[in-house]
Amino acid sequence: MEILHKTTTFDFMRLRTVALLLSTVLIAGTAWLWIAKGDEKFGVDFRGGHEVVVKFKDAVEISALRDALSKSDFKEATVQNFEGLNNEFSIRLRSASGESLAKGLESTFRSFEGNTYEILKQDFVGPVIGEKIRKDAVIAFIVGLVGILLYVTARFNIVFALSAIVALFHDGVVALGATMFMGIDIGAATLAAVLTIVGYSVNDTIIIFDRIRENLTLKAKSGTARKKGEAGAVSGLTMSQIINLSINETLSRTIVTSVTVLLVCLTLYVFGGGAVSELAFTLLVGVVIGTYSTVFVAAPLIAILPERAPKNDPVLS
Repeated sequence: MEILHKTTTFDFMRLRTVALLLSTVLIAGTAWLWIAKGDEKFGVDFRGGHEVVVKFKDAVEISALRDALSKSDFKEATVQNFEGLNNEFSIRLRSASGESLAKGLESTFRSFEGNTYEILKQDFVGPVIGEKIRKDAVIAFIVGLVGILLYVTARFNIVFALSAIVALFHDGVVALGATMFMGIDIGAATLAAVLTIVGYSVNDTIIIFDRIRENLTLKAKSGTARKKGEAGAVSGLTMSQIINLSINETLSRTIVTSVTVLLVCLTLYVFGGGAVSELAFTLLVGVVIGTYSTVFVAAPLIAILPERAPKNDPVLS
């Protein structure tokens, strides 16, 4: 399926400096948020503690629920309401004994006189387990990137692989930054979303990398013109021009894929509610950032790094 019937001629490489500066700012902002929030950025999965989902019969103001929890000695409680609902809340608390937790919550909920409530969910993760899950999450992300590095190196070369890894790391970091900025706790669902983003983004990147390699190979061999209906001869093009040509030739596919995935994620975000909406938000940001990084981070880096390619590489030498 194509929505662009002719190869476009957008000069993406002209914006690479601005794009790389923007990416640097986004990564720096994420680093600042990561440090500023401390352990508060982690959810129950990673930090340890209790998560309780409560549903009231009648509407309750979220500020009133926070005040009531504070009066019951749950001053560090994190309260969120589900999208479009003002009577259903997720309450996250640091570790406490089950008995004191039950009594405190019961006292809090009963303080809303004339309103009944129902506990829909109650989970507990010990601090030791939370710390282990957090370490395992970091290991999973690193192992994923190393695996992709080896795969892309085997399929292309080290220049393409390094460009892809930088872009994927960029995608994961920026998605985490957006999640923290929106006040969403980082937990197992966030990790799942980040790893999904990495998988989606590398697929999009490899499509463009394949076309770049194809055009570079044509140039290296003879500079023969592309078959009728496609772009003309590549023999006289610079590296930046070949990258531009390759991005434009795959632009229709990139748009169709990105928009399709975005619509699915948007549906989950609007109608999913609770943890599903939080997961969908991270995926939404990731799809946008993944598409952006493929065009404005991964591809331009190939033009910056060729001098580091192996001397016997017929494509980049």
